[in-house]
Parts: sequence; structure tokens; C-alpha cells
Amino acid sequence: MVVNITILRFYNCIKHAIQHKIIEILNRLIDLQGFFNKIVVCFIFINIFAFC
Repeated sequence: MVVNITILRFYNCIKHAIQHKIIEILNRLIDLQGFFNKIVVCFIFINIFAFC
């Protein structure tokens, strides 16, 4: 019985760590997407002013 509880706790700990890592990776991807969107918008404005 004690072994089963220990295994379940270990499994839950690993599961929680993996979920945390996935959330962290998704947050980084969202931040990168925002960064690239800013760069694209800057280039669009530069091109608009260059052609005017």
C-alpha cells in the first residue's frame, strides 16, 4: 500500500513538471510571435513611408 502511494506521488510529480514545461514553452512561443509581429509591422510602415 505504501509503495503504491509513493508511485502515485512520483507519477503526479512528473506529470505536473511536464505540464509546467509545456505551458512555459507555449508562453515563449506566444512571446516570439508577438515579437515577430512587431517587426513585420515596423517593416510595413517603413515601406509605406518609403513609397510615399
